[in-house]
Amino acid sequence: MDDPKYPERLTIRLTKKDAALLKSIARQESTDMSSLTRRGLMLLIREKAMLNRIAVSAHQRGISYPIEN
Repeated sequence: MDDPKYPERLTIRLTKKDAALLKSIARQESTDMSSLTRRGLMLLIREKAMLNRIAVSAHQRGISYPIEN
C-alpha cells in the first residue's frame, strides 16, 4: 500500500514496553502509531535544526558553543 504523501518506508525496532507505550499514546490521541512516530521524528529534526542555528549564530559572534556561563 503506497502512500504518495509518504513514498519512503522505514522500519523501527522497539522494545515491547516502548511499543505498548507508543500504541497506548496513539490510542489516546486517536491516531495511528506511524503518525505519532512521524510527529516525534519531526520534533527531533526541528530541535536539532534549532540547536544548529544557535551554534551557527554563536560562532558568527565569536562565542564558543555550547555556551558556558
